[in-house]
Amino acid sequence: MIFVPGGPHEVPSAPPQADPAPRRGRLRDDRAGPAAARVVEVAALRLDPGAAPTWFHSLIDPGVPIPPAASVVHGIRDRDVAGKPRFEAVAHVLHPFLRGADLVAYNAGFDLGVLTAEFARVGLRFKVKGRAVVDPLAVFRRRSRGPWPTR
Repeated sequence: MIFVPGGPHEVPSAPPQADPAPRRGRLRDDRAGPAAARVVEVAALRLDPGAAPTWFHSLIDPGVPIPPAASVVHGIRDRDVAGKPRFEAVAHVLHPFLRGADLVAYNAGFDLGVLTAEFARVGLRFKVKGRAVVDPLAVFRRRSRGPWPTR
């Protein structure tokens, strides 16, 4: 899941669609690395000072079979994304939604790498540099007793 606080945005506010079993916005087959992985869900909340929260949510058809090991992590299977939009169909709405925003992303290095690669595939540049990025996984690992395994 990406939580987005920050500056101005261009997307009208719309509440997320009801989902009987909310899942983390995961895109996973860590062995393949971020450039080869695909987005299967985007869930974002944007908080701008003095404005109502703005939501963005979509399941994404990655265009390739979802590896069973990835489904174990995020709970999303091929049948869940059948008939859902491909990333290129939501990219031109998501990109301005994230413009100028700081980011909170679980396992941020991987997920933001995947998101950057997905945007690049559709000809959009997504820069993480210059933004504040908070990774709750990194915070947890620093504040908890470890060592915690890395994948």
